[in-house]
Amino acid sequence: MIATGAYLWTLREAIGLCRNDVAHEAGTNNVQIMRIEKGEIDTRGSLLLSVVRAVNFNAEHIAQLFLMLVATEEDGRNLAISWINRETTSAIDEFIADVKKDNKVSEALKLIQQLEALDPSSLDRLLGYGQSLLDRNR
Repeated sequence: MIATGAYLWTLREAIGLCRNDVAHEAGTNNVQIMRIEKGEIDTRGSLLLSVVRAVNFNAEHIAQLFLMLVATEEDGRNLAISWINRETTSAIDEFIADVKKDNKVSEALKLIQQLEALDPSSLDRLLGYGQSLLDRNR
């Protein structure tokens, strides 16, 4: 369970949510979220699904971590990071396609210049948060 907890923690941090946010959305409390993220409790079923939905999850990753007999915290974190990177690339590609479609190149260039000024960690968090907003509005 520690790998699943690390996966969830990494995604939660990437999209800028605090434990209280996730707990509220999942219908539990922040202590439960902390215990799940630390791998202290074996959570399955509806609570786990509620938590993973709150952090913009990939259900296949959760299943993969459950099936790995010796999944480590690092495995969970690496899986989350790879998901974040794919989602970030997808969000950027979608943004570029929208810009081309709407001919808003100058606006896009200004935004890209602003984003370039951010450190990579802040940029990843911002893009993750933006993607989560896009996903919720679909």
